[in-house]
Amino acid sequence: MKCGSIDISGNSCFGVTLHLYSLQVQKLCDTVHVARSAYYKWMHRAPSHSQQINEQLVEWIKQHYEERNGILGYRQMTVVINREHDVHYNKKRIYRLMQTLHLKSCTRVKKKTYIQSTPQITAENILNRDFTLTSPMRSGLLM
Repeated sequence: MKCGSIDISGNSCFGVTLHLYSLQVQKLCDTVHVARSAYYKWMHRAPSHSQQINEQLVEWIKQHYEERNGILGYRQMTVVINREHDVHYNKKRIYRLMQTLHLKSCTRVKKKTYIQSTPQITAENILNRDFTLTSPMRSGLLM
């Protein structure tokens, strides 16, 4: 079997690729000033309790979002999740998870509730409104 430009027999080709991988990991760890053991510990870590809860919430959010055709925003999504699953999660947590999933509610354009028209009747000038001044500091209303 040929691995790169080196002719190797057996399964040692896999070992060479692992060796090259470990050299790249070492170079990466040196670049960011992290111990290689810390990198591997991070790679094989168990998910935390809050991460497991977030994964469950993501499943619920996707389920309810698809059921209601994307009309739920984060406020209504919080109400639905808390009521249907008998839990209590903050709306900010739901908002953050919906942002990471790029889910937004569908908004509609508000309809106008009035009819634009020109006035049919113009009111008469019953008060005889004349605001011209006859002399300085005198208005026609005070006379």
